Amino acid sequence: MANLNSFARCFVPNCTSSSKSTPSKVFFPVPRGEARQQWCSAVGRSKPMSSTSPHHCCQDHFDVENDVYNWDWCLTQMHAGCKVKFQLKENVLPQKVPKCSHKQVKDWLLCGV
Repeated sequence: MANLNSFARCFVPNCTSSSKSTPSKVFFPVPRGEARQQWCSAVGRSKPMSSTSPHHCCQDHFDVENDVYNWDWCLTQMHAGCKVKFQLKENVLPQKVPKCSHKQVKDWLLCGV
């Protein structure tokens, strides 16, 4: 489930995830300032972005099991109906191509996703 009260679209080029089309995904706010430029470079975004507008990046571009504090606990709480704030660890950058663990790949193959 997206962790936003409003609409979010992934800022990564060619990613079609949004809080409407993929409501079960978590969307992380793109930081402002110098970190925003690092995130843009990391995902190959060459077009300039507003430095103040809110932008988001979906969970597909992180290794969430390693990049997010208490990922498993947060998921458990979210599925139990609790409101959860997912927090990325310091200095984590998104990747242009979806990043995932071996467990996620195995799960996707089993589910046919």
